[in-house]
Amino acid sequence: GVNYRLLHELAPDLVFTTTGVQRRLAHQLRERGFRVYPVPLPHAVTGIIDNVVLVGDVVGMHARAVERAMELLEVASSIARREILARVYYEVDLGEPVTVGAFSYISSSLRLIGLENVFAREPAAYMRPDFRRLAELEPDVIIYEARDESIAPGDVERMFRDRGLEELKAIREGRVIVLGPDSLAHYGPSHFKTLAELAKNVEDLVGRSP
Repeated sequence: GVNYRLLHELAPDLVFTTTGVQRRLAHQLRERGFRVYPVPLPHAVTGIIDNVVLVGDVVGMHARAVERAMELLEVASSIARREILARVYYEVDLGEPVTVGAFSYISSSLRLIGLENVFAREPAAYMRPDFRRLAELEPDVIIYEARDESIAPGDVERMFRDRGLEELKAIREGRVIVLGPDSLAHYGPSHFKTLAELAKNVEDLVGRSP
């Protein structure tokens, strides 16, 4: 939740929120007298870069924002991969298991680095995973974004076995990558650093060179 006492003490000129899950929060902040600017939830990886320029425009730093956007474009170009390196299943712990479909920037980001989200054709942004369908899709790698830094790949493997997914090849072969909180789900500039590290981790798991 928001520490409104601290927020009032800091007295910001402007509070940035996001659209989507923070829509209610934006209304609450406005009701408490704060000026709020909701940054749009990107639909593709390019939207993350576009938001950098947007925020720069709002705070009067257009030139610096464009410069930063160009830097991120260079990073994106350096990690881009045309061919598919692996088919992956992505899950984020939001208090319950959540995955992403075609309308999420995460699917777009994964494809940028040669990872095909097995649910990428589902007409949704965020959704509860269908584990029966997941078993049929047989991902090469499981990417799990935890809420707790202490979660290890072995914990995720046990979780999937408890779900009745012990026969997944990714579980049998230990092809599980655990991401820290707010890594792929965070769509600021650090998103591209996460993608570069993730690409390297997947390459190591599947045993292929770039």
